[in-house]
Amino acid sequence: MEDRLLLVFTVAIVLAGIGGGIWVVHQPDMANASPRIDQNPYNLTLVIQHGIVFNSSIGTQPSYFVLQNGTLQNSSNLNLPADRIINLIIIDFDNGPSPLMNPNMNSVQGTLSGHVNVTGISQIQKIPDINHNMSRAQFMSYYNNNDSSALSALYTQVNSASFFSNSTSVSSLSGNNIAHTFTVSAFGLNIPSQPQTVTHATFVITAGGTATWQCDADCGSGSLGLNGAMATPGWMLGTITIT
Repeated sequence: MEDRLLLVFTVAIVLAGIGGGIWVVHQPDMANASPRIDQNPYNLTLVIQHGIVFNSSIGTQPSYFVLQNGTLQNSSNLNLPADRIINLIIIDFDNGPSPLMNPNMNSVQGTLSGHVNVTGISQIQKIPDINHNMSRAQFMSYYNNNDSSALSALYTQVNSASFFSNSTSVSSLSGNNIAHTFTVSAFGLNIPSQPQTVTHATFVITAGGTATWQCDADCGSGSLGLNGAMATPGWMLGTITIT
């Protein structure tokens, strides 16, 4: 009787081990987790420009813009597809760092590779220094009406297959040299950006819904840098809707 129980127990252990092994072997990676993941990238190209007049009392502030169709567009509401690779590029024209709200935000989070690719802003044609008396609306209107072809060329350049061929792949950046972040906490996404750089990241969001995107570097106004641009949709804050 004891021998039979021992045999049954041994067989159960072996079968459990085989089943577990099969599950591990067939556990897919994120990029191939499901045939419903669209491998054709959706491009989201963001531009950060500093020196834009927020209002008469605060003065100038930095702002995110969406670069699309040869125009700079408001970034307050971003719409992205679910179950599709997102090809994110951040062109950061800001010229100095800001302190991080959370020191861990210097780390790349939520990308397919766990890394981002970074190259210097000198590789692209810089948007000319702006008139620091321009409001955000005036800035968009001026460049959209006068430099649409240059903006289209910039978009094409940074989204070309070869642009990041000589870039540096990093999983974190020095916390003392980060100008901004693109952070969506609800999706576990954090992309830090250094001054005067172009950053490339890819990620997939498999759930629909709406969340907040924000910059986690204290780049606004006030004693802690948390007011002004930091607290205003379309500047360093907005919504992101996944459909």
